[in-house]
Amino acid sequence: MDLQPSDVKGDAYRLLGGFMKKLALAILTFLPLHAIAALMVEDFTSAAWQSVVGSGKSTTSLNGVTLTSYGGSLTFNGSHSERAGCAGGAASHSLACRGDGIGIGNDEITEGYRQRLEISFSDPVNVRDIHLLDLFGNERTGEIAWIGSGNPFPDLVQTFAPPSGNNGVSGGYWETGFTASNVISITLFSKGDTFSDFAAARIAYATVPEPGSLAMLFAGLLALGFLRRRVS
Repeated sequence: MDLQPSDVKGDAYRLLGGFMKKLALAILTFLPLHAIAALMVEDFTSAAWQSVVGSGKSTTSLNGVTLTSYGGSLTFNGSHSERAGCAGGAASHSLACRGDGIGIGNDEITEGYRQRLEISFSDPVNVRDIHLLDLFGNERTGEIAWIGSGNPFPDLVQTFAPPSGNNGVSGGYWETGFTASNVISITLFSKGDTFSDFAAARIAYATVPEPGSLAMLFAGLLALGFLRRRVS
C-alpha cells in the first residue's frame, strides 16, 4: 500500500509528540524540588532550637538557618517565668512555647544596636514574616524593635512598635509582617533606650528558585502545551 503524504506527516507528528511527552515528563520528574518555592517556618520557641542554642554560644545552625549573636551569647529564654508569656497566647499563635524565643546575653535582644541577632540562610530566600515575643506597646513609652536585611549595617530597616496594650495580645507577641526579597541574612535589634527588648519567636521564608531550575520548569510546561495543541 502506498503511503500518502498525510500519513507520513501524521506519523512524524506522533513520533514528535511521543518524544515531547517523554521530555516533558522527564523534566518535570527530575526538576529540583527547590525550583518550586515552598513556605518554610522556623519556630524559635521549640525544643529543637532550645537544644542547639544551649549556653554560651554566639552562633548555631538548624535546618539551613544560622543564628549569630553580637554583644553577648545566644540565649534561649526557657525559664518558667519566660515561658508563661508565650504559653498564654499559644492557642492563637501555635508556637511550641518551650520558652519565649531567642535573645542575647542574660535575657532578650536589648541595648540598641550593640546587641543584635543575625538570622542567615544557606541560600538566598524571600522572607515572608517575622514574629516576636515580649514586645510590649504599653511599657513606658512603648518598646520598639528594628529589623533590616544584611549585617552589620542593615538596609531595608523597618521599625515595629505595637500599640499600647498590644491589642490584647498575650506575652507581647507580635506578627511584624516584615518581608525582604532575595536576601541571605536579616538582623534584629532594639531601639537604643533603657527598656526596649524582645525575643525572636518565628520566621517564615521561601527559597529563591535557581534560574536553571526555572528554565527547566518552563521547558517542561512548553512541551506539555505543545502536546495539548496537537491533541486539540
